[in-house]
Amino acid sequence: VSFTNPLLPTIDRSEPYDISENTSETGKHELAKYLSNFFTALFQGSENQSQMIQLECQYAYSLNDNIDPFSLPVLLLPPTNVNPKTDFIFPQEGCPPPGQESTLVCRLSNSILNWFNQNSPNNNKGVFNFDLTVMSSMTANPMPLLRLRKLFLEISKISDI
Repeated sequence: VSFTNPLLPTIDRSEPYDISENTSETGKHELAKYLSNFFTALFQGSENQSQMIQLECQYAYSLNDNIDPFSLPVLLLPPTNVNPKTDFIFPQEGCPPPGQESTLVCRLSNSILNWFNQNSPNNNKGVFNFDLTVMSSMTANPMPLLRLRKLFLEISKISDI
């Protein structure tokens, strides 16, 4: 007996997780630093292996406490090969301006911040929500191995907003 497709386990988590928990220093920090610390912790131990990720970012805010928060699309990173050793580094001097060569976390941060600055959304209880999928590259078509649906970061913790 054989299967036509390989059997791949998928971990699908929908519990909320604050990505600022991966940053030990107190106070506000740049968005790219939060992203860098989160991805570095997630891929710890696999720094020498290329990974494939997909990331969706939305912005949610509340007009008042009696209404569910509104959610707006911000960014979609299609399945992308990343190198944890280089793509998740937060430069000591901070991220370069958009358009210059930079790490993945800097490009993601610049895109998200650019969206925020261009659209000036309401910031009442503002939060960035992320849906991350880590995919297997061991099959012809990438298959999800890990999905973290409810990653979030409150904008009150971000210094460059």
